[in-house]
Amino acid sequence: MRSIYFLSYAVITTISAMTMAWAYYARFKKDGSPINYSLLTLVSVVALAMWTGAAFTEFAYNVSPATAGFAAFFLGITFSAVFAWQVYLVMRNIQTDKNTIEELSTRDSLTGLWNRRIFHEYLSSEFSRATMYKQPLSLLMIDIDDLPQFNATYGFKNGDFVLRDLGSRMMESVRDFDRSCRFVDGVVAVILPKMGSKATIEFAEQIKSMMTDNPFNLEDERSVTLSFSVGIATFPEYAKDEDSLVAGVLSALNAARESGGDTIYLFAGVGECRRLSNSA
Repeated sequence: MRSIYFLSYAVITTISAMTMAWAYYARFKKDGSPINYSLLTLVSVVALAMWTGAAFTEFAYNVSPATAGFAAFFLGITFSAVFAWQVYLVMRNIQTDKNTIEELSTRDSLTGLWNRRIFHEYLSSEFSRATMYKQPLSLLMIDIDDLPQFNATYGFKNGDFVLRDLGSRMMESVRDFDRSCRFVDGVVAVILPKMGSKATIEFAEQIKSMMTDNPFNLEDERSVTLSFSVGIATFPEYAKDEDSLVAGVLSALNAARESGGDTIYLFAGVGECRRLSNSA
C-alpha cells in the first residue's frame, strides 16, 4: 500500500510537469513570456524521486518484491521516457520559434537580405573596428533604375520577382564577412570591411556587369534586361566618420541616378562625386 502513495504522486507530478512544459511553451509563443526552467526542473526531480520511492517501497514491503518492484520500475521508466520526450518536443519547438523570430527580425522577407536594422548595427561595429585597427571600410549602394516605371509596366509581382533575384545575386557575390542589406525599395547596401576605394571600384564594376549582362526572369517566364545606378564611398580616404560615410554613398548614388542611371559614382569628398570613366 505504501507504494501506492508514491505511484500516485509520481503520476501526478509527471503529468503536471508535462502540462507545465506545454503551458509555458504556449505562453512563450503567444506573448514571449519567459519559461521558468527552475520550476520545471524542480517538478521533474520530484517526479523522479516519487518513481524511485515507489520502486524501493515495493522492494521493501511487498510480498512479492521482485515482481512488484519490477512493475514499479518499468512504469517509472515508461513515464520518465514519455516526460523526457515531451520536454524535448517543447525545447525543440522553442528553439525553432526563436530561430524564426530571429530570422524575421534580421532579414528582409522579400529579398532574403539583411534588413536596415542590421545594416546600421553592423556598420557601427565595423566602423569601430576599422577605426581601432586603422583599416579601410567601404559602402556600396546599388539601385534598380526606374523601378516605379518597371512596376507600372510589368506589375508589382514581377517587381517582387526581380527584387528576389537581385537579393540572391547579391548574397552570392559578397564575401562571408560582408553584409548585403535591403536599404529601401530597390536599393541594396553592401558593407565592405577591409576594402579600400580601388578594390571597391573593381567590385562595383563586377556587380554592375553581373546585373546588367544577365537578364532577370519574370513570373511569366519572360526576361528583361535592367540597368543600375551604383554609388560607393570609402573610409578614411574620403569619408572621415560613420555619418559622412553613409551620407557620402547616398550622395554618390543620387549623382548616378541624376546623371541618367546605368553608371557608377564615387564619393570624393564633401560636395564632390566623381563619375568613373570606365562605367557606362
